[in-house]
Amino acid sequence: MPTSTGTTFALSPGAAAGAPRERDTERRLDFGTETDRMARNRRNTLLWMKDLLDHMNRCHEQLQWAADGPTEAYLADTLMVDLSECQKLCEQLKAPRRATVSA
Repeated sequence: MPTSTGTTFALSPGAAAGAPRERDTERRLDFGTETDRMARNRRNTLLWMKDLLDHMNRCHEQLQWAADGPTEAYLADTLMVDLSECQKLCEQLKAPRRATVSA
C-alpha cells in the first residue's frame, strides 16, 4: 500500500482522489434556492432579535439596581438603542416577501 504525503492523511479516501466530500455537496444543496435563503434570513433575524431581547432584559435588571445617575443614563441609552434595533428587525419580518419567479 502506498503511503500518503502532505495533508491527504486527514482527508477521507474519496477526497484524496479528488471526489467531492459529502458535506460539501449537502451544503451546496442547502443554500441553493431563494426560499432557503429567505428562511435563513428569517432565522437569523429571529436569532438576532432574541439576543437583543436577552440583552435588554439584562440591562433592565441592572437598571433596577443602579443607584447613580450616570449608570442609569447609560443603561437607559443602551435600552433605547436595542429597542431601535429590535424595531428594525420587526419591520424586516413584516416586510412583504419577494415573489419568486418559476421558470
